[in-house]
Amino acid sequence: MAQSSSETNNFSFNHSTSSLELSSETCSSSSTLLVTPKCCLCTCHNQDNNDLEITYDLQQSHIKYSNITPLATFHTHKAVLAARSSSFASQIRLNNLNGSTHNYKSPPIDLYIDDLEPSTVRAMLIYIYTGRLPTSNDEINNTLNPIDLFRAAVQHDLNELRDLTKSAMLDVLK
Repeated sequence: MAQSSSETNNFSFNHSTSSLELSSETCSSSSTLLVTPKCCLCTCHNQDNNDLEITYDLQQSHIKYSNITPLATFHTHKAVLAARSSSFASQIRLNNLNGSTHNYKSPPIDLYIDDLEPSTVRAMLIYIYTGRLPTSNDEINNTLNPIDLFRAAVQHDLNELRDLTKSAMLDVLK
């Protein structure tokens, strides 16, 4: 379940597996960073519902959350996310307080972030794991928007990434 766009932390955790593999150079375990493309199944894109039903549902339930299948799933480690980002650390602690029995040594998790493009989330995770931005030879740079990466860095308290993307944007303007 994803939060609405008015909320700032739009992610949740799930222990399912993914398919497309991206190896992490700094991870000592056999785990890898994975991504799975998904399609949107929300009611506004479902052809079986008509506009009257959707309007009625929204008026009757005053929905704060919506069921949206994320564009991508990223296979990550809680300890790495918590160590590099205070935003992720807070969310993981909150998740643990709300009944999750897993700790930082638990198996890798799947991360869903609905308000960012998959290429932006992937670049952010590459930075979290390696401390470097993707190189210009990487296919990710063809679709990566530096403004979105800056927004992701601000949203998830990644100050070094924020400074790197800010200087990269300023270099382009010169």
